[in-house]
Amino acid sequence: MPFAYSESARTVREALGAVLRQRREALHRTLTEVATEAAVSPAHLSEVERGRKEVSTERLLAVAHALGVRPADHVQPAPEDSTADRFFSPRTRRQCREFAGAPEQGTKEVEE
Repeated sequence: MPFAYSESARTVREALGAVLRQRREALHRTLTEVATEAAVSPAHLSEVERGRKEVSTERLLAVAHALGVRPADHVQPAPEDSTADRFFSPRTRRQCREFAGAPEQGTKEVEE
């Protein structure tokens, strides 16, 4: 699938949901486990992961805590994950890396 250079609310929801699911599955956690710990219904979390429902900041934070990750990690796909990358333009991916505190790809952090 080619990059979708014009983001819409739908593509952002789908990308965020893909990142949430990828992180949850990488930790071998079930939907029910994470939903219970985050105090959301499994049905709602499932809909969020599929990009069908919006997620509030409060619920996004709760899911992050349930997964044991920083909230900014949800907007920064894991390096090996290209699922969410296909939804964002290069500019948006760069902004996500900056927000998450990650260095630009192809650059090195230099200690002074």
